[in-house]
Amino acid sequence: MGLDIAVIGGGIAGLSAAWRLSTHHRVTLMERHEVAGMDAHSLDLEHGGGTYRVDVPLRVLYEGYYPTLIAQYHQLGVQLERTNYAGSFSTLGGAAYYRYANWLVAGRSIPLPASPFGGRALRINRELLRFYRVARPALAGLQDSEEPLGSWLDRHRFDRDFAEGFLIPTFAAVCTCSNAAVRAYPARVILDYLTRGLTFGGVRRVVLGTREVVRRLTEPVHAVECGIKVQRIAPAPDGVRVTWEGGEKVFDHVVVATQANQAAAMLDGAYRREKESLERFAYESSEVVVHTDERLAPRDRAHWAPVNLITSDAHDKPMATIWMNRVQPGLADSAPVFQTWNPIVAPRAETVRAHARFERPLVNAASLEGARSVRLLQAQHGRRLWFCGSYLGPGIPLLEAASRTALDVAAAINDDESRTLRLPTPLSRPA
Repeated sequence: MGLDIAVIGGGIAGLSAAWRLSTHHRVTLMERHEVAGMDAHSLDLEHGGGTYRVDVPLRVLYEGYYPTLIAQYHQLGVQLERTNYAGSFSTLGGAAYYRYANWLVAGRSIPLPASPFGGRALRINRELLRFYRVARPALAGLQDSEEPLGSWLDRHRFDRDFAEGFLIPTFAAVCTCSNAAVRAYPARVILDYLTRGLTFGGVRRVVLGTREVVRRLTEPVHAVECGIKVQRIAPAPDGVRVTWEGGEKVFDHVVVATQANQAAAMLDGAYRREKESLERFAYESSEVVVHTDERLAPRDRAHWAPVNLITSDAHDKPMATIWMNRVQPGLADSAPVFQTWNPIVAPRAETVRAHARFERPLVNAASLEGARSVRLLQAQHGRRLWFCGSYLGPGIPLLEAASRTALDVAAAINDDESRTLRLPTPLSRPA
């Protein structure tokens, strides 16, 4: 049946590519973790006499920014639910200086400022309104520009309380990177994100979590091989040779759906141009901890929100503490459980339930050039080696970009110009 294809990497990009390609081809999904990477760090919490699955990291979707992924989930029958993603902003050890709440009005989620209404909050609100007035017309003039966000904010003279106290830490949390990296982001990428109707679209999550997504996406895949550490990818006369610890095989096509830096390390010297393109992407490391230590939440419990951003002048990354009880309904009546990105304060050891480190791609002039180079390579006739992942997407490297690039690669391999979403027919696995 069809071609023999390897997909390396079990994140959402690899899972999406494998699912789409399984419509016509025999696909082997290779994952270095013991379970598919998208669900590799999730955990089961004891709750109410049973267990409750918690995604690590937490994944949420904005309708305006995730059209490909949401369409894919609908095709799979993955159920989504609206979740409360209101936020608070505070300094380490201090009171919250800005908060917003989400109100449902006629089926639309409307974020409105909440107390406190001090001078700093009023300045942020004023500048936020000005930002939305200028963002859309400004975006039209930035289509071919790589002007950094920091420069754009300075040029438009946005107040420091808004820029440094609200916008930059917000996107440091969204992009899981440093404040400096956010300032270096192309302004058009951030403005595009904020002009996609996100303000009123609301936030959604998968009801049954990433384990359900992994199950449905891998159902039609010929073989899912976990614990496979790929060492080398090299051209072969009749395809691409993949070598891993304990084995090797030649495939008709290979789709590499790992991080760019991981992909570059696997490539044989014959793939010099691919390697050079992938090495243009830089990454920052972040850590996430699931815990019950309330010291990593705002000082005043009355100011707790589903998402709490806490800043410190001594740190270039905000601490983002997600109050899981407010985000996942199944935990609503349990003792407080938190998921904290980049903790400024280390949670007490006895409160920690899980800990993981992740690398996130940065978006800057070098990465944009790298993405252009990869796209040119993948437009070549007779291509056998492919790359997909969030780092290659046109916007912020989130789940949508990963899903979109997987669609592009699968469409190119299938030579399907329509790129129509469709549910593959499940294949029977060999006995």
